[in-house]
Amino acid sequence: MKDKINRRSFLAKTGVISGAILAPPALYLGQPSAFGETLQENPAIPQNSSLKPNEAKLSILVNQVGYNLAGTKVLLLQVRDEQLQPKADTFELVDESRRMVFRGKLVARDGIHQGKKDDWNSRYWTGEFSKFKSPGTYQARLLVGSEELVSFPFRIGEHLIFQETASLVAGFFHWQRCGFAIPGLHEACHLDDAKIPNELGGGHLDARGGWHDAGDFNKYSSIACRSVYALVTLARDSASLLGVAERKRILDEAAWGADFLHKMWQPGKGILYHDVFNGYGYWGDPAKETDGVPGTKDDRPLRGQGPSAMSAAALAAVAIETGRAEYREAAEDLWRGAVAALSIDAEDPWVVTSGGVPKLEDDVAGRRVRRTADLLLANLELDRLTGNPRYAISVRQCVESLLKDQRSDGLWPSDAYSRSVLQGVPAAALALYSRTHGRDSQALGTKPALKRWLQRNLALASSPFEITPWDDGVFFNPYIFLENSNHRYWSLGQNSQYLSQAWAFYLVGGLLKDPRARRLADRQIDWVLGMNPLNLCMLEGRGCFNPPRYLHRWAPDRDRGAVPGAIPNGIRCQHNHEDVPYFEISDRPVRRIDYSSTEPWEPHNAFFLLALSAGEKAQ
Repeated sequence: MKDKINRRSFLAKTGVISGAILAPPALYLGQPSAFGETLQENPAIPQNSSLKPNEAKLSILVNQVGYNLAGTKVLLLQVRDEQLQPKADTFELVDESRRMVFRGKLVARDGIHQGKKDDWNSRYWTGEFSKFKSPGTYQARLLVGSEELVSFPFRIGEHLIFQETASLVAGFFHWQRCGFAIPGLHEACHLDDAKIPNELGGGHLDARGGWHDAGDFNKYSSIACRSVYALVTLARDSASLLGVAERKRILDEAAWGADFLHKMWQPGKGILYHDVFNGYGYWGDPAKETDGVPGTKDDRPLRGQGPSAMSAAALAAVAIETGRAEYREAAEDLWRGAVAALSIDAEDPWVVTSGGVPKLEDDVAGRRVRRTADLLLANLELDRLTGNPRYAISVRQCVESLLKDQRSDGLWPSDAYSRSVLQGVPAAALALYSRTHGRDSQALGTKPALKRWLQRNLALASSPFEITPWDDGVFFNPYIFLENSNHRYWSLGQNSQYLSQAWAFYLVGGLLKDPRARRLADRQIDWVLGMNPLNLCMLEGRGCFNPPRYLHRWAPDRDRGAVPGAIPNGIRCQHNHEDVPYFEISDRPVRRIDYSSTEPWEPHNAFFLLALSAGEKAQ
């Protein structure tokens, strides 16, 4: 191949401009991020191109942020033309001067559902360059037919993924703050949260604060607790990479969320209010949804109440780092409520999986596994915080329950919500237990259980992307959530599924010293950051091709609905239920964009941060 590449025909297909990428006018109104730095300008798709990268017949798919020096490094050639074949069984990496620095082998892989109704009409070749360990900026290139193909540029460096993404992903929560003024963008909003409905006792609760959960303005304690836990985990497990000032900012953000959980807690009852919920009708400035005066008619109402083991875990974790006694008190009370409710079957307060979603065989067992895994995380934090032997006793009980519930194939039962959002949590909780309770974990047999879990996931992740699918032979969640006959909730994109799995794979890989687990974890991260069939980097503010629009009722970049550091729901199945990838990549107005793929959501960022922390610790 020539060192100097003629990219003209490739550019006509993908919109990539040579080795660089066109930058649009500054985004986010020039505001600094939550961590004080000026935000990078977001790469744009050249306006003179009629095709976007997701539409190209030929693509070299890469992690558009880059690869860790010590991690596994893979690219994929995707071909959507039956007549085209690679000219050779090799690919090359070139540096910024277009000099070839590495040559690797292309390996042909099967397509997805090849020859069946849900065939993706694509063929794949894998190229591995894990042995290449020179820091720098590179592109991959190869010949397909008469086309000389190049990838988006990417970087290789030590701790690269962490350094490029941790602050940005954590900073997303700052932009989502409720009851907080962001200078130049909006005043403090929803200062009248929240009205207690009569069925919950009536009156008013000071529920100011917390985070707007997604592209809407509602607040969910059952989701915010995972975000708090993730931020604390990032701050304590990755302190050496963050630096003192940045670590403090992240802990401050965790405390912001913890304060909201503390307000939602009902002292002495072992429960908290679930949501501040006002529906999905309002669009615009969040400070103008209500008058901000408590006791008037537009106060947003609370919805639901109940136990939350994960809130106990989050508050205990923040108490360890901050020493705040009120968090410890709330965590211990919520722990008592979670233990008392463990045997009671209750569906999620906001996802009724039996109402319109085909019930899975594992629904009841899956909910029990989810609550048990969360209680195990709470026990680990409270044991560390207090040293009270009751938490060590409860730790063992939770582990024994999870081991008993493990299926013969190595997986844990899941209800529909757990499988699509929290899939990696049981294995991650057991791995964290094994890491801190070595001898006891050996006696209980957690390592063999985690080996069985890993082995099953290795078998399931057999596609070229090495992604853990929804089920054996089913790539994407096929279910639709039906609220009533007039309104449909399509299955969400599964970025939380992949990222929670990445968290678990890094933890299990480090525990078992099995590099195959780390490889799977790397691939789940790669999928989110660009190595997917749509060539789409699903982290706003990084990568070369981001979603043109996000569903968000208010955002710093209002035209696109884009929030710095946002991770959207992700790629899902087609609306006709065919198991082929769909993400709305269009220029439709933000209010009309498909929420099930484009809307950002707290859990995606939370699990990304947990995966980052676990990956660095395993490394």
